[in-house]
Amino acid sequence: MLLIFLVLLLFSGCYTYKDAPGSDLTDSGKYFYEIYTGNATYKLDNTEISDGILTGKIVGMSSRTQKIKIFLTSDSLVSVNQNKILSVPVNQIAKVQKPEINGFSTAICIIIVIAALVITIGIVDFANSGIDMSI
Repeated sequence: MLLIFLVLLLFSGCYTYKDAPGSDLTDSGKYFYEIYTGNATYKLDNTEISDGILTGKIVGMSSRTQKIKIFLTSDSLVSVNQNKILSVPVNQIAKVQKPEINGFSTAICIIIVIAALVITIGIVDFANSGIDMSI
């Protein structure tokens, strides 16, 4: 039972997503963006925001590990050109989800890993030392 809890806790990660308004969107090179419409999902890299328009290259995967999720109310807000460059007006974004460090889960994960290391080292040390049962 404890092992199941530990695995679930470790796979939940150290990040959680926090809702933010579309106006809170910033152009940052450390994130890649996932755009969700009613019928499609687009992954964008090399994004920029200029004159109230978010543009970026549609990619399959990104080397960046953190992503910002963007939700649109309609597919008609998205325009894609022949070079796979997607554009969407920032003021039409319904919701943005930004990654945020989950301090509690991170601390618990660190404590569990340290405790597991201490227990493992103790077991190995105990097994190697042997027990002298003579009186």
